[in-house]
Amino acid sequence: MGITNDGDSTEQELVSLVPNTYMMPKNSPLGDLKIIIDNQTHHIEVKKATLNQSRVYKYITIVAKDPRAEYWVVIPAYEAMKMAIGRKGQHSNNPFECMSLGKATAKKFEKFRCKPEELELRIKKAIEESNSPKFIKFANFAQEIRNDILILAENHQTKAKLLATL
Repeated sequence: MGITNDGDSTEQELVSLVPNTYMMPKNSPLGDLKIIIDNQTHHIEVKKATLNQSRVYKYITIVAKDPRAEYWVVIPAYEAMKMAIGRKGQHSNNPFECMSLGKATAKKFEKFRCKPEELELRIKKAIEESNSPKFIKFANFAQEIRNDILILAENHQTKAKLLATL
């Protein structure tokens, strides 16, 4: 988790609580963990205490736990996308690219809280809902954002290389 490794214990705790959940390589662009559900791999972003540098364009479930709290927070991908609407970005002007969602203990996350014994079911439900026909518009929009980010980065690299030759 992240560049500080501060959340490694949170990731390890989640892996111990949820079957078929595995650590991803450090700095994986796909997420912190993967979970196998019905022979399909899904990715999860794990946050410790504060949901900083959330990259909602990845369109993956965000799971958070404040070490001082007895509960977990499971945010479906489509809900994270909705939270980015009208917000300022973090380290970027684009909130879908990078944003802070706040502290895991915030009142706004109450509806996403669950006990450790409910964690597996809540994660599966969040993934299922986010990929359902009802929320496919968010998945499609997230894909559009990913494409735009790649195109913009490529254009900037091309222009920078040109400028460097002048």
